Amino acid sequence: MKPVIGCLGAGRMGRGIAVVFAFAGHQVVVVDFKEREASAFEALAAEARAEIRSTLEILSRIDLLPAELVPTIVERITIVSRQEAATALPRCDVIFEVIPEILALKQAALAEASRLAGEGPIIASTTSTILVDDLAGSIEHPGR
Repeated sequence: MKPVIGCLGAGRMGRGIAVVFAFAGHQVVVVDFKEREASAFEALAAEARAEIRSTLEILSRIDLLPAELVPTIVERITIVSRQEAATALPRCDVIFEVIPEILALKQAALAEASRLAGEGPIIASTTSTILVDDLAGSIEHPGR
């Protein structure tokens, strides 16, 4: 069985990572890590699902993916709210943090995700501008 992938953030980057790993056969959990009203989360989740499906349909139209696989790949992706993170993150084998490039936001998200996920998952950041040394201290269980 392939590792379960978590995406800590439901924006453009989280959706893109979800598509890539689901395409490769992984189950993916996208965690919307912003505090939102339930109705706002549902709207975001619907938007994310539509974008993910659209991306896969584009891949199908340019012959990179058989059209009949689009629903199968979409079903591999689950989008959950921040309130569901405590249940979702411990099930992941690898968690990619995809929070905006703001040091304090990333540090807070990594600290909370680390606490919620426990000792199991590997936690990685997609940062392109922040030194890893500035983020590593946020992880509760170093070395993973």
